[in-house]
Amino acid sequence: MVSAQNGSNKNRSVFFRRIVRVLLSAAVMLLAAVALLIVLETALRAAGYGTSTHFLVRRTIAGKDYFLPNREYLRQFFSMPMDSIVPWDQYEFQAPAVKDPDAFRIFVFGGSAANGAPPDCAYAFWRMLDAMLCANFPGVRFEVYNAAVSGMNSNVMYPAAKACAALQPDVFVIYMGNNEICGPFGAQSWLTHPYTSSLAVIRAKTWASGLRLVQLAGGASLFRQKSAVLNLNDLGSWYCSIQPASSHAQTVYRHYKRNLEDMCKAAFSVKAATIACTVASNLLFWEPSQSDNDPPLSTEDKDAYHSYYNQALERDDAGMFGEAAALYEKALALSDTSANLCHRLGYCYFMTGRCEEAYRLLRRARDLDWCIVRANVFVNDAVKAVAAAWEGKGVYLVDAERDIAEGCPCGVPGVDRFYDAVHLNPDGHYRLARSVFEKILKVLPARFPNLDISAAKPLSQSECEERIGMSPWVKHSHTVNTYAMQPEGLTRTTVRRNQALKERSEALAQLVGPDGTGDALTAFASAISRRPNDNYLRYRRIQLLLSKGDSMGALKDVEEALNVLGPRRYLKGLQAHLLMGIGKKDEARRALEDFLKWYPDDPEGTLAYAGLLEADGRLDEALAANRRAYSLNPALDMALENEGNILKRQGRMKQALEAFRKALYAQPMTLERYLTLHAFLEETFPGDTAEQIWRAMAERFLRLPLPRLYLAAALEKRGAAQEAGVLYREAEQLAPASPEVHAALAQIREGQGRFQDALAAAQKTLELAPADFMSYERFDTLLIRHFSPQERVAQWQAVVQAHPDSARAHVKLGAAFEAVQDRTEAARAYSRSLELNPYDRDATERLERLKRPAATNE
Repeated sequence: MVSAQNGSNKNRSVFFRRIVRVLLSAAVMLLAAVALLIVLETALRAAGYGTSTHFLVRRTIAGKDYFLPNREYLRQFFSMPMDSIVPWDQYEFQAPAVKDPDAFRIFVFGGSAANGAPPDCAYAFWRMLDAMLCANFPGVRFEVYNAAVSGMNSNVMYPAAKACAALQPDVFVIYMGNNEICGPFGAQSWLTHPYTSSLAVIRAKTWASGLRLVQLAGGASLFRQKSAVLNLNDLGSWYCSIQPASSHAQTVYRHYKRNLEDMCKAAFSVKAATIACTVASNLLFWEPSQSDNDPPLSTEDKDAYHSYYNQALERDDAGMFGEAAALYEKALALSDTSANLCHRLGYCYFMTGRCEEAYRLLRRARDLDWCIVRANVFVNDAVKAVAAAWEGKGVYLVDAERDIAEGCPCGVPGVDRFYDAVHLNPDGHYRLARSVFEKILKVLPARFPNLDISAAKPLSQSECEERIGMSPWVKHSHTVNTYAMQPEGLTRTTVRRNQALKERSEALAQLVGPDGTGDALTAFASAISRRPNDNYLRYRRIQLLLSKGDSMGALKDVEEALNVLGPRRYLKGLQAHLLMGIGKKDEARRALEDFLKWYPDDPEGTLAYAGLLEADGRLDEALAANRRAYSLNPALDMALENEGNILKRQGRMKQALEAFRKALYAQPMTLERYLTLHAFLEETFPGDTAEQIWRAMAERFLRLPLPRLYLAAALEKRGAAQEAGVLYREAEQLAPASPEVHAALAQIREGQGRFQDALAAAQKTLELAPADFMSYERFDTLLIRHFSPQERVAQWQAVVQAHPDSARAHVKLGAAFEAVQDRTEAARAYSRSLELNPYDRDATERLERLKRPAATNE
């Protein structure tokens, strides 16, 4: 018995020893595998493979270290080229790696509503906040950095905040919540990372995307979204439809609350304060676009519900708001789950002065809306809960929903505070800035104990606008442009909202003087004299000079700004571009070389340098630079076209064809890509290749006219006149008033030797697009190639008669007169052009050349 017991114990001991050995072996193998992965990851990084996807990158610029946002961090979240959504020059900031002792650093987090674009981040609340702080405390160096990004949500902002916590921040300002459902990992998102139910998995994906081993293994398919080129006017199709109370939506709101808490923790860990803001939205003039209009009622009650609702609609549309409200109330008594019903009844209450009921129902309409592009009660309750839980730990609540609505009729914000659903106008931005300013006053003494804040007060709105260069012309332009850029499918606007915005635009127009842009330039100059280190003021003044055609004035301002501000991506890149434009190639080259040394990830600068390399005949280097530019920004289709031109020069025709084809597929609505590919095919592949390429494209892009037009030309060349005729008619029906169609037809007819038909098509292009620079160039080129100098004069005289205010038409008429040796009429035409556009360098140089003795003229 004892012997059996001993044997059993011995067997058990052997078994356990074997288990331990197996576990130890497994642990050793696991550790060895981890060690191997670490070695491989380290080797890949040392070899320079892959890219960092951390939110910040450290750069040495002109001998000083800075931290800059990393575009690769944001690219991982978009399924379309990131630069299509985020203009990098306008977004990027440069934070010195070493913080000045007298600096007070503020980071702003959120989406486009916090960023300020649309219409323009240079006039957002944080710009007004900066103006208020600088005016009240001139001895403090305020550094306000905008980390908010259009389309992004808390899943993206949390890692950004965690990274910014390493830069010795003093305050985080968080105004976010509109993009939680539609943004990355949200419940209804396909332009960005799809829905993920686990916050741990979301954060693991974001972290893992930066591993070089993941990138080497093709991790783009797992951790990044494949880039797709889309038309931004079609973005309405990606707005989501989901019940706010659904399990997926509620999971997203839990993620939002946790991300917000962790952002507060990140600030607290470095002794920084957090100002958490509730999020306001347009309640009055943003009717819900996705609503439960089929309540779960009995057949009899459902019929009654729809009867009351339809009768109310008729009276509502007729302006009989009291009668409409009575009928809506009857429908509401049967079911209160329709966002549309709540909004319409709330609007009727608003119009009849029943303010309390109007506010309650309009908020409920927002919270029931299935198209969740506005932060709703779930977001704002989460903000308040987090702020309450962290009270006394450096977290301050700004109830922006309440503060922005203050002063609105019935306390209901509409176009008096918003451009659209969520994007604030100057009045809305000012109120948010004022509320945040008051909270920062509570934080400043902890950072600067000797600072006297007793007399500090917010600037008035007009004072803020003056200090950030917001002239009446800027305000009016923003209102007009924002309204114009919002397609119906995206904004879901109602007739009432459109009318209200139009009335606001007309009121602003009355404030703009006869020389609106001149007044704007003066306003910028005045603001810069007060705040010479404000880069946004300088950027906007330079952009306005460029829009007026004053390249020399813009270059002067760029160089002055570089002297004051030091190197900036936008300024240095623009300096090189302007120097190339005035023919100072060597200076442009030096500027570009410095620029790319400091900003090696800049696609536009890389593309410009590729152009210089190509001009020098360094084709292999130019080809590599073009490919790098495209890899940095897949929306930069010009890099593909340039690649095709280089390959063509090298005699690599098949590869050139593929590059031209890719360029066209990348931007299938860009006329220049079609013109280039057609010319190349006609010159190099005159057989069936053209027909195959255009047919494939016509089948891919069924609603685009140009592929059909060029397929028709290929078929016509083959002799298939009947099929070609059908396609010509289809192309015209798809876009009957398209200048691009007529420009393409002009190219086709010219290639066929039908010059009069080509001329007629080019004339039609000018008629449809009299402001398009290239339309004038193509028309003049056609005249020079195939018509007499006298006919060229006659044609441009006709254009000038049709478009007497076109400066470009007068320049072309002057050139035509020069060609027939009529210097007097040429000078008259150039002079008239300069009256219309005093900054036209071409007209200026031509007129100066005419003033020289005739013998020196070429």
